[in-house]
Amino acid sequence: MRTPFQHGPGGVLSQHETQRNKPRRIAAMIARQAARMRKVFAPLFALALLPATPAAAQDTVRLRGDYVVTLLGLTVGRGGWDVRIGADHYIVTGNGRSAGLAALISSGHGEASADGLMRAGTPVPRRYDYHSTTTQKYDEIHFLLQDGAVNDLRIDPPQGRNRKRVALEARHKEGVVDPIGGVLMPSTAGIGPQSCARSLNVFDGRMRYDLKFTFLRMEQVKTDTGYAGPVAVCALRFTPIAGHVPDRPAIKYLTELTTMEAWLAPVAGTTLVVPWRVVIPTPFGTAVMQAERFQAVAK
Repeated sequence: MRTPFQHGPGGVLSQHETQRNKPRRIAAMIARQAARMRKVFAPLFALALLPATPAAAQDTVRLRGDYVVTLLGLTVGRGGWDVRIGADHYIVTGNGRSAGLAALISSGHGEASADGLMRAGTPVPRRYDYHSTTTQKYDEIHFLLQDGAVNDLRIDPPQGRNRKRVALEARHKEGVVDPIGGVLMPSTAGIGPQSCARSLNVFDGRMRYDLKFTFLRMEQVKTDTGYAGPVAVCALRFTPIAGHVPDRPAIKYLTELTTMEAWLAPVAGTTLVVPWRVVIPTPFGTAVMQAERFQAVAK
């Protein structure tokens, strides 16, 4: 009679051998799920995929952020971003990569950059570029924006054909922000409940979706390097609009999820807030992106 244990090259594993290998099997499972999570939840972890740019003479504030992404408390990714804000412009560049267990199963890295104008303290996106490569695929996205309208859109590879996909129409590319410029959010009254009172109309090159923020509570945080102080914790809801396949499990899951959180911190020297921490419960465990360095310097 067969035992319930796995057969190996040398025959049936003993219970002792199975128990001994259990941590390794669990680690491999977490790594596979982390690699899958990076693909599924990439739009909501845009910040973690943000190299530094030369300083512009007009820059008045520079924010440097280093983030770690964990799943079930284990590191699966790292990223950093460099934000330069002037009186009339902003420039954001960054990069991210697989780390820890996830890198053992599926290595990957990404780079993103965006820039735009500053009008009365509010970012107005003008350009977005994104590139990512994994062991299985690559993705390149480029587009320009003018007063919230997308033009010169280029994506590679092209969007896959699927009869169930909600078509992206011209109206879905108007009145939108890119995934990076969108999370440079004005909060003129400082950090507080009002920081969460917003909804972002996001276009990432392949999909149009809304991100709605709702105030939950205030917290006190301390970064390893940089910011220490209050953050506004917001509930975060994802609503797909176009470019998606409605019956895909990941889309259905995100749409129904009511327990995502975004912790917003102020950028010193500006009236902007940006995510300091993002929490997304997943079918594989809780995914967290959190700043290890969050340092803004006014010039």
